[in-house]
Amino acid sequence: MEIAADIAVRQAGGLDMATDAGLLEQALGKSELRFRTLLSAVSAFTWSCPSSGLQIEPQPEWMAFTGQTSEQMLGLGWAKAVHPEDLVAAASGWRAAVARGEPYAGEHRVRRHDGEWRWMNVRAAPIRDASGEVAEWFGMCIDITEQKQAADALRESEERLRLFVDNSPTVAWMKDADGRYVYRNRAIERRFGGQVADFLGKTDAELWPPDVAAEFRKNDLAVLATGRTIAIVEETREPDQEPSCWLNTKFPFRDKAGKRYVGGIGLDITERKKMEAALRASERRFRAIFNQQFEHSCLVDPEGRILEMSDSVMRGAAAETEVLVGQRFLDAPWWRDTPEMRERWRRQFEEAQAQPGASRGEIEYRAEDGERGYILSAVTALRDERGALEGFLVEGLDITECKLTENALGETEGHLRLALDASRAGSWAWDAKSSTSTWDERFRELYDFPPGSPSRFHEWIERLHPEDRLHILSRIEELRSASGDDQWNEEFRSISSDGRVRWHQNLGRAQRNAAGALDKVVGIDLDVTARKQAEEALREADRRKDEFLATLAHELRNPLAPVRNGLDALRRIGAPTPAADRLLVMMEGQVDHLVRLVNDLMDISRISLGKFELQKQRMDLAAAVAQAVDMSRHLVEAGNLDLRLKLPREPAPVHGDAVRLTQVFSNLLSNAARHTMQEGRIQVSLERAGDVAVVSVADTGVGIPEEFLPYIFEPFVQGGKGGRPDQGLGVGLALVHSITQMHGGTVEAKSGAEGLGSTFVVRLPLLEPARTQAPAPQTASGPLTTSPRLLVIDDMPQVAEALAFLLNVLGANVRVARSGAEGLEACAEFEPELVLLDLSMPHMDGFETARRMRESPVGRRAKLVALTGSGEDHMRARTREAGFDGHLVKPASLSQLEELLASVSRPRTPTPASN
Repeated sequence: MEIAADIAVRQAGGLDMATDAGLLEQALGKSELRFRTLLSAVSAFTWSCPSSGLQIEPQPEWMAFTGQTSEQMLGLGWAKAVHPEDLVAAASGWRAAVARGEPYAGEHRVRRHDGEWRWMNVRAAPIRDASGEVAEWFGMCIDITEQKQAADALRESEERLRLFVDNSPTVAWMKDADGRYVYRNRAIERRFGGQVADFLGKTDAELWPPDVAAEFRKNDLAVLATGRTIAIVEETREPDQEPSCWLNTKFPFRDKAGKRYVGGIGLDITERKKMEAALRASERRFRAIFNQQFEHSCLVDPEGRILEMSDSVMRGAAAETEVLVGQRFLDAPWWRDTPEMRERWRRQFEEAQAQPGASRGEIEYRAEDGERGYILSAVTALRDERGALEGFLVEGLDITECKLTENALGETEGHLRLALDASRAGSWAWDAKSSTSTWDERFRELYDFPPGSPSRFHEWIERLHPEDRLHILSRIEELRSASGDDQWNEEFRSISSDGRVRWHQNLGRAQRNAAGALDKVVGIDLDVTARKQAEEALREADRRKDEFLATLAHELRNPLAPVRNGLDALRRIGAPTPAADRLLVMMEGQVDHLVRLVNDLMDISRISLGKFELQKQRMDLAAAVAQAVDMSRHLVEAGNLDLRLKLPREPAPVHGDAVRLTQVFSNLLSNAARHTMQEGRIQVSLERAGDVAVVSVADTGVGIPEEFLPYIFEPFVQGGKGGRPDQGLGVGLALVHSITQMHGGTVEAKSGAEGLGSTFVVRLPLLEPARTQAPAPQTASGPLTTSPRLLVIDDMPQVAEALAFLLNVLGANVRVARSGAEGLEACAEFEPELVLLDLSMPHMDGFETARRMRESPVGRRAKLVALTGSGEDHMRARTREAGFDGHLVKPASLSQLEELLASVSRPRTPTPASN
């Protein structure tokens, strides 16, 4: 085309006019000849048109090619010979070239004179005049149909090859001499994910683990070095996947420039490798099974000759394989001399050949030592797919031990059945998968099912007491859980068809499969109704005992009250002689001890009855320890003991009941003082251990015998030697244990040995450090400025008179009433400022008396204080609700009475003259 354009330009006047017309004509003739020869060689023709781009003159070569007439091709008529699908592009391209005056190039189909569409490569160039304007267009059409067809065929061939390679199950690739991928097929995407482009330009070192990449590179270099094709098994490894095996064919080649490459085709043979490994494993398993299944195994041909045998057969025959193989099975040395066994085997061979499956039997024999033995035998006919006999599989298992065990098991089962019958227990089994049950007759009897009735699980569930049914169902679901306890031990009730309630103890054990899933539960069922009734009777007796102790402690407070009040009055008046003072001190100590015993007895009874309550708040544990030490100091001094106290500088805040925690430490100190000899030592300490407060009370006393340590905190247990009068009731330490537990703490008793002292350690959870509210200061009662009017109402004359005597000694003007009605009259007449009212009076109790008293103006003005033997929280709440201003527990202490009197009579300010 470039040559043709050059010729066209030169023809258009690009040559200088030769002066010699002959020479010019000769030159043009040669040029024309060469040009026509070229056009003929390339199947082309030329055409021309004016600058407008429209044909105004016939073009013989165009008309000869297309078969158009001159009239048909003029103007734009030539376009009718252009393929309709190409016309728009060809026409628009031609118009654009004409408009810009630029060369035109395009490809489109033109209908030849015989009707065939031919692809034409069309080129046109503008020919300009001296002024540079387009004078005309000269063009050429070259038939490129064959080239187009060849190119299309090549593309189709390449596409077929690409589809073949991309859809092949094999992976294919090419690498340059440096090991960089220049091609990989689509099978790479399907097998390894990602895009093919992800591999191009990369080496194996960038794509695979180092050892895999090194192996690939070594084999590639071998191909490049030898120039030979190799087939090799290589391995790939991907993250979180098993390694894959590939049968790779690698071959060398060069491009036109001589550049070297390595091509490869790979087939994933991982599954084949697995199958080969599985086949080898299967063969090993077959050999292992053949050697071990049924202890003795033989393969026998249709004529009864031995083909193969397990190792145990050879050992049993004491012969080499070559000796036994090929012999008739019935003539083998095991039973050559025992015709009876040979006959039994012969019958089994016949049965196996006549029936599907194995012919089984049990053969009895006599061992060399004369003992009886048993063989479990099986003969299976082996047939091909057409049913033709191929041989026999003969198996034998010596079951002598099993038979002996079976006989022993049967005997044991008989013993077990006798034991179950003797214990009146029923046996049961429950299958978890099918939710079906199996019962014996005793089980049916226990649940009132008819003899021989079906064992239906849902019917058993319906027999259970409605209050127990949901619990049993939930426990069954727990058993189903693989993490549940395999032991089953439940007690529940059943209701018989006539309404009788029976208690059962159901014992069993779960059985699970290898995966941990529940298979079945097997167990027994016992009637424990009598035991449950006895336990209930025991609980009722225990409850009555607790109520009796509570009542006893309550009733002991009444006689204690006048004794306590009398001693307080004597102490206030003063003892006349030193001997009387010592006697008074002794009596006060014994009364205090008796009061503590009664209080402890009341507390332990309330705990047993579930009526013990705590009033918890933020408090400083150190203050409770210090107060307990002060309360117990008289015991320490009486025993001439060395008491050492170690408290932290910082507060030890806990959430607790200050009164009860003080009681805990007071009881521990009292216990230590009571069991420590004269001039012994008691060490009390409070320390912080992380987020726990640790209080230790250690003594050098008699210690605790080792056998008593596990029981030292149980009620009424006394840890010392019997016969000692100072051991107490055995409730103090029980209270320590209960109150500590109610505070979320623990208490521990330690003792090296008897006579080496003991240590009690209390641990309580600490609160976050904060300012702990200090206890309110106690205001000491001073002398009364006036004699307040005080009314004592109590139905017990001794109690009322003793209390009135003490109050008179303290400076009060006291009047006594012995009933509620008498108290109401005295209140109206006496107009008391303070009323001490007993709650437990006959006819009209203290609550009713208080209600009526509050109805009068005098009663509303008086301070009303309940006086009772009960100090429980619920009783205090009841007195508050009834309108009482205070609550005193008998026997009231001297300090409590002084505080009451001070509340109704302002103490005068002491002066030097009054001191």
